[in-house]
Amino acid sequence: HGHHGNAILSEVPFKFWHNVDVSTFNYSQRGFLHGITATDVHLICVHFGLFENERRQQASKLVNYVKEKVPHQAPVILAGDFNDWRKSIDKLLSKELGLNEAHRQVNKKIASTYPSFRPILAMDRIYQRGFQVRNCSVMRNREWRRLSDHCAMMAELRLRH
Repeated sequence: HGHHGNAILSEVPFKFWHNVDVSTFNYSQRGFLHGITATDVHLICVHFGLFENERRQQASKLVNYVKEKVPHQAPVILAGDFNDWRKSIDKLLSKELGLNEAHRQVNKKIASTYPSFRPILAMDRIYQRGFQVRNCSVMRNREWRRLSDHCAMMAELRLRH
């Protein structure tokens, strides 16, 4: 029915989680989900809006939240649908939070993930801090296309000690 939800699956139990509403319109619920695992890894899943101004406001709220709630040296994985085909949020997250986009680290460019039948726009991302990116790929086969209008992404990360 057009609902926009967030979910984080982890084999490591969560010791904390918080759902943050960053909606700017009544008709479009948007937000991000923040979880902290038992190993003190911060996982954040986002789904930002379709309009540039809306995304800019949501990204600003995300940056302020992370600066306030996540220790500067803590390992972070931030992923989801940023709807940021112009890549303006990308620069903000790198500069303000010290995050690196996983696909770009491995493949030298941000992945195109939308639409799933012929991806041309870079909408979905996996950012990280405190990890070594071993691999990052886009799931483009028919089975994945049946699940969403966006291609899924997968990254293999190794925690730095």
